[in-house]
Amino acid sequence: SENLTRVVDYFQRASGRDEKFARAKAGLARVYSILPGYSQVGGTDSLGPSGERIARQALAIDSTLVDGHVALANALVAEARPLEAVAEFRRALILDPRDATAHQWLGDALNLLGQQADAIREGRAAIDLDPLSAVAANDLAYTLLCAGQFAEALVESHRVRELDPGFAIIDYYAGEALAFQRQTDSSVAAFERFFRLDSLAPEARSMHVWRFALVGDWSAAEDELRALDRTIT
Repeated sequence: SENLTRVVDYFQRASGRDEKFARAKAGLARVYSILPGYSQVGGTDSLGPSGERIARQALAIDSTLVDGHVALANALVAEARPLEAVAEFRRALILDPRDATAHQWLGDALNLLGQQADAIREGRAAIDLDPLSAVAANDLAYTLLCAGQFAEALVESHRVRELDPGFAIIDYYAGEALAFQRQTDSSVAAFERFFRLDSLAPEARSMHVWRFALVGDWSAAEDELRALDRTIT
């Protein structure tokens, strides 16, 4: 989140120097749409509508700007409007079929809609175009997890770990996949590794519920679940 706040500053300065610089506006909109998922700072959820507004400004300047369509689509996802987002991602891919991020984020939107087969296809397309992207591999691992393809999700989790050993959330997804495969010890180890890397993540508390339940400590799991419920409500 610290890097992303600096990115916001750079895009704002670029846009301020040239109000007709559509790519700067599109870049700012993209950051606004993803910042809530990376930030531990409160108030970032309100950036979704700002991302949409700024993306539309960019497209008003240049309707052929791929970044503008991708930014608008992801802003729509952030506002829980995945159907509209899918249409916008497809517009971006008509303009540039080789935009890896458009494929990746289209896959995320399709996964939200429960269209896992299409989502997996888009996720794999993103990795084919950008094989060194840990984020793309992470998103595909999550989609495979949602689709119940646990072995395949673990393959992608290994890819993420090779690309970026500090990419914490992948250990959470790996822990879930291993748990569904009844590999309890490995699952607990993955959850513990995730907690060591990112104990402040929203998923950290739910990881404790998983961990205690996997080893049969139901009292501790229920205590953690009640504590998690209090943080949500």
